[in-house]
Amino acid sequence: MIGRLRGTVAEIGEEDALIDVLGVGYVVRCGARTLSRLPAIGEEAVLHIETQWSERSEDVV
Repeated sequence: MIGRLRGTVAEIGEEDALIDVLGVGYVVRCGARTLSRLPAIGEEAVLHIETQWSERSEDVV
């Protein structure tokens, strides 16, 4: 599980951001407030990550 990402802001979308960490791009879904507080594209960001998932009935074997 990922707890923190430190990398360069590569893109900022409406619901997510792309963070480049040593050549690997991580898509981070976040709220509008968090997205608005990110540094500019090309600058370094540190994000604390909270992972959420759920098992849907079609995914259970």
